[in-house]
Order: sequence, then C-alpha cells, then structure tokens
Amino acid sequence: MLQMWKAVDRFTSLADGADEVPVLVRKNYSDFTLTRDDWSCLVLMHEVLREPAQAHQTFLSASHATLWRAIPILEYLQETWETMAKANLTLMFFVLNPSYKLAYFEDKWDDEWLSVGRVKLEAEFKKYYKLHATSSTPASGKDAGPTPQPVPSASYGKSWMMSTVLARRQLECNKYDPQQELKEYLDSPLVVDLEDDGLIRWWGHHAAQYPILSKMAQDYLAIQGSAVSAECTFSSGAITGTCCRNWLRPDIFEALQLLKSAYRNGQVLPSEPGIDVATYLELDTTDDV
Repeated sequence: MLQMWKAVDRFTSLADGADEVPVLVRKNYSDFTLTRDDWSCLVLMHEVLREPAQAHQTFLSASHATLWRAIPILEYLQETWETMAKANLTLMFFVLNPSYKLAYFEDKWDDEWLSVGRVKLEAEFKKYYKLHATSSTPASGKDAGPTPQPVPSASYGKSWMMSTVLARRQLECNKYDPQQELKEYLDSPLVVDLEDDGLIRWWGHHAAQYPILSKMAQDYLAIQGSAVSAECTFSSGAITGTCCRNWLRPDIFEALQLLKSAYRNGQVLPSEPGIDVATYLELDTTDDV
C-alpha cells in the first residue's frame, strides 16, 4: 500500500465524482484521504515494525523453534535495531521521555555515537521548528510576523496596559532563540518514572513551555512497538461497524470507538450517574444516529 500512495490519494480525491465507483451511504471517499504527514508516519511505523515482524514470521515458519534457530535471529534483530538507533529513532524515543532524556545514552553510548545523536536531535528539532514556529512559538528576524495589535476593549486603561505588554512581547520575540527550548528541556531535572498515561499528561501540561518538543512527542511517542494494539482496534471497529450499522456516519463511528475505549480504560464508569456523553465526545446530539 505504501508503494501505491499516489494511486490511493488519486482514488480518494476522484472517486466521489466517478460513476463507475459505488456510492457510499452517508459517507464520501474523500473522508479517507491521507495527508503527507499521515503517509510519512505510516512509512516510519512500517520501518520500525518491519524487522520484528519478519523475525516473528521466521519463528512461526519453523516446525521446531529450538534455541539454535532463535539466537541468530535475535542477533540479526539486535544488529538491525542498533543500525536504526544510529538513524536517531531510538534516541528520539528516549529523549522525549522526561524520565530518561539523554541520561541512558550518556551512560551506555560512546562519545562518538552520542555526538552524532545530538547533532541529529538538533537537526530534527530545527525541522519541527520550521514547520510549527509560526503557530506555536514566537518568530524572529525575517520569520517574525507583524507586530501584534491590542484587542479593542471597553476599558481604556486595559487597552493601554495591553499595548505596553504586547510591545514587551514583541521585544522578547526578537531575542528568541529556538534552540533555547531544547537546551532548557535537556538541562531540567529528570522526572520520576512515568507510566504511559502519566507521560501523555506530562506533555499536555508542558505543551506551552515546550511547544516544539510537544509536537515531536505527539509524532514519535505515538509510534506503536507492536501490532497487537492496532489489531485490537481493527477488531473492535469490526464489532461496531457491522452490516446492520452501515449507516453510521464517520464522526458517530469515531465517537462510539472513543466511548468504548473510555469504558475499557476506566475513564468512564458505567456506575456514574448522569454522564454527559456529548460533553466527553463533543457530539452534536441533535443529529440522528
């Protein structure tokens, strides 16, 4: 499928107006269009999961999976992952965890590998900064936008104070160093070991403090290390989207999946009275399901 991404994009963009393609019920083919970022994430996920999947298939194909067969496969898998580590994948996963950052690599990696990893980390940070600087962080120099204008207010005194604050903010924007965010994050103390949910909450609470790094965390930390969770998600979707429910709109289907996940993870308890599902899932309750 990854090799046919152009054909898939062309199909989703043209299928709605083609007479030869069956018409979807209350859905459009364009609803399934993937962006360039989506395709890039799929390529990265495929690269990470390809080696363990091939190793798993090798184990399954052996009629007698004895240790003499397992050791060479594990050695090959370790060598492949070390190669991927040089490509900065492993470094990114650890650095974006505030419980580890560079502490593990400073102890386990030699100086040459660590230097290469730092260079790649800074290069990746610069790439994300160029993509998100205009919306997430103050810009400077040629990238700086127009001077923010004070919002009109009924209070003259408040407007005068806001104009003073905005002038100070513009001065800080001109002095902003994008690498300062990365340096402050790496120099800050390590956080006590976080579970998966705690890691998500930590980045949610510190998104304003580390806007670019939080964008990187959203992309890298969401990469699955196993296909089990994805298979469970597809299986759960098949239970929801049966033939008897083929009129479900995409947003209703998504809401049902989120609600099922919330119940399964204990975020919503059936015993709680008066749960406003529309508040949690941001549904329009006036529409028919």
